[in-house]
Amino acid sequence: LYVPMFVNRKELWGIIGEVYNQLFYTFLYPYKNIITINQVQRDIFSKYASITIVPNIISKRRFPHCNIKLGTNQTEKRLYFIGRLDKQKRVRELIKWLDSSQVKFHTFLIIGEGEERNRLEKECKKLKHIQVFFCGWLSPMEQECLLTSNDVFIINSSYEGDPMAIREANDRGSQVIARDILGHKESTYAQNRYR
Repeated sequence: LYVPMFVNRKELWGIIGEVYNQLFYTFLYPYKNIITINQVQRDIFSKYASITIVPNIISKRRFPHCNIKLGTNQTEKRLYFIGRLDKQKRVRELIKWLDSSQVKFHTFLIIGEGEERNRLEKECKKLKHIQVFFCGWLSPMEQECLLTSNDVFIINSSYEGDPMAIREANDRGSQVIARDILGHKESTYAQNRYR
């Protein structure tokens, strides 16, 4: 059985989520072998079956250096997010938090598309303390041209499996700031996770 990730529904839905979790565990019992994506997931499933890890792998391709800059200053540290723009990713909440005079970042790059984009773009016109750029989906080469190790990746998802965007940010040399959820534990430092 291939189970890439477990999402603790109790954290999302309370008592109904606990019932969901128990049904999920019951579903695992007939299987003697489970394939999952990382050590954190292995630790969850190991009490039910023998575990094989098949990790997510990222491309290590490098492209000729190019220099596309978006922001108020060519040398400033910028925040960026890569992913779908939907409610699970909680980008709207993240933007609200970032629009504060106490946040040291002035530029937030959003790479991705989704159902929330139009609404987010309208709301971002009213921001006072941070400038948000919506870049759409970018190819790996375009991402490498735009992003540097000086930029900081931030993710605020409700739940995740093992996000490729975090692994790619780590490979790029970017600092990663992530919500403290199960899916982020394998690829982030504890001191860079928040609740």
